[in-house]
Amino acid sequence: MMLMYWLAAYDEAKTMRELIAAIAGVVDEGNFYIREDGLEFSAMDESRVAMVILKMPSTIFHRYEFEPPEDGDTIIIGVNFSDLKKIMQRGKAKDGIIFSLKKEKGKTFFNVTFFRGSIDERTLQRTFALPILEIPEERINIKELQYDVLVEFSPASFLNDIISDAKIVGEDLRLITSSESKEMKFISESETGGYYEYTAPLEREDTVIQWEIKNDAEALYSIDFLRKFVRAAKVADMVRLEYSKNMPLRMTFLVGGGAELAYLLAPRLL
Repeated sequence: MMLMYWLAAYDEAKTMRELIAAIAGVVDEGNFYIREDGLEFSAMDESRVAMVILKMPSTIFHRYEFEPPEDGDTIIIGVNFSDLKKIMQRGKAKDGIIFSLKKEKGKTFFNVTFFRGSIDERTLQRTFALPILEIPEERINIKELQYDVLVEFSPASFLNDIISDAKIVGEDLRLITSSESKEMKFISESETGGYYEYTAPLEREDTVIQWEIKNDAEALYSIDFLRKFVRAAKVADMVRLEYSKNMPLRMTFLVGGGAELAYLLAPRLL
């Protein structure tokens, strides 16, 4: 009988590298939750202002093999993200990548393997082993949050420009959405009275894929955190913004094949 086994092979190491870097910019460590139907990661930043959630279904992987532990249906892998980010940076542009578990000398390691060619006939294979950490679980069910505003933009990099523009002027980004004007405004103000404004007409703008306004909403969020989040735009096809007055912003990056990288960010008080 095989005890607790996991292997997940993905064709593009560079996509995975960007996803890990986008997480590492926000959190220092966290848990991967490995199940039959795929992997999930969730962790909060040290200041408890932001949360990261990654979901990758098993179908996104070229090969996915899983045997649960005897006492449940989930393998929990605690990882230091600055260490993992350094490893991921060693992947080359044409490499494939394999994540797996390995037991050695009574300890279990999280293995990252880069390779070329097919998974069965691998060449140029390099493996890094990370010790698995015991990290307290922090589970927050973000499905329960109901939002007044939802807007999806494509390309996801569209948000980079807005946030980079806004950073020149101020520290916070104000989101104002009106059902009457059918507009979403992004506003940043400086302490000396200068300001930046971008207005997206939701019905006419090419970058807007879909939108829904249940109630008008205005909220304020930290630009420094938003800049860390939009790193994920490098590998995302689309980004979804959801928010309400005085509620956490949810920013979800949709990556091809069904992967989602979501961030939650606590609001600043208006």
